[in-house]
Amino acid sequence: MENGEASQQHHMSRRIRHVRRILIVKPSSMGDIMHTFRAVQLLAETYPKAVFDWVVNPEFEDLLSYSPVAIADIIHFKRKQLGRVMTFVTEIFPLISALRRYRYDLVIDFQGLLRSALLTWITRHKHSVGFADPREPAARHWYHRRVKVPDTAVHAVDRNLALAGYYCDQSQLSGAFTLPHDERNLRRAYRKLEHRNIDPSKGMVAIFPGARWASKTFPAQLFADLINGLHEKFPDVSFLVMGSISENAAASAVLRQTGSYAHNLVGATRIGEMVELIRLSHLAIANDSGPLHIADTMEVPAIGFFGATDPAKTGPRSASSVVFQREVPCKNCLKRECDDAKKLCFKLPFDEILDKAAAMLSPELSKIKEKTTEQI
Repeated sequence: MENGEASQQHHMSRRIRHVRRILIVKPSSMGDIMHTFRAVQLLAETYPKAVFDWVVNPEFEDLLSYSPVAIADIIHFKRKQLGRVMTFVTEIFPLISALRRYRYDLVIDFQGLLRSALLTWITRHKHSVGFADPREPAARHWYHRRVKVPDTAVHAVDRNLALAGYYCDQSQLSGAFTLPHDERNLRRAYRKLEHRNIDPSKGMVAIFPGARWASKTFPAQLFADLINGLHEKFPDVSFLVMGSISENAAASAVLRQTGSYAHNLVGATRIGEMVELIRLSHLAIANDSGPLHIADTMEVPAIGFFGATDPAKTGPRSASSVVFQREVPCKNCLKRECDDAKKLCFKLPFDEILDKAAAMLSPELSKIKEKTTEQI
């Protein structure tokens, strides 16, 4: 490996000739993968003839169907199985074989963890690249190229663009990226609605009360009160409570406090179906989680709740999204667990949030009425 840091050129460009295959290392999470798509778009536009592979946790594989470029080979990184003594050997050798199946011209670790850095090193290719200041400092020792990201690149999307930009020219990047339509997932999404007698033409709000961290999971009471408050203002609107099966406890707590206008879809949708249901919705309300970033990317009006995490680094970026975060001394602490969260960052201004949600939803419902009138 090279001992020196990869120097930063003004134009951030080190184009490689004859790039035939690129490996993206970004196993998780849903939001992190979303934040990587723009950088992958830059790589695809710079190397239009390249074939792309991706290392991902199996649970997030479906999200790759929305990548800006078709993914040829998906390599599963089964973190849970690799973390167990009984299954490590049976999983590690197939993983190594998959990582060495092709001769990659470029391998980029967008994760910045020690385990993801080791995956890039296992490929044994000279253009394995990672951050000079990764999330886990030990990771930097396993890259052949270590890219120093400028201080101006604060948000995860911009950091990923800067990393890819070491081999590309960012000024050549085309317009904003949005998630492409997937007709198969859309049909499945409509079937989910039909089975529950939900009419999307009357308005829908996507609700995501769960999150991976306890410190990101705002109280169920907040979500329930918002659903009930919006129902009073917009009685015909349906509320889709969604999330993974691991978030069932948070969702159940919400549903116990709401009526038949709130529908339980927790664990009932694949990622692709969830993407299309968000696209069909007229408002999304979520904690700092993958669905919030999906809504933001598609410019679906969205409200996000932040406390332990920094919206400047990982928050929504479109004008259609609004973030609520209480000003407390310990905000952005990045603690996964926090005993003081309930009396500090979880205390958000409910009336202000409800008024904002209603103000965001109302014009969307007006658009539905206008379309219906035109059709008549």
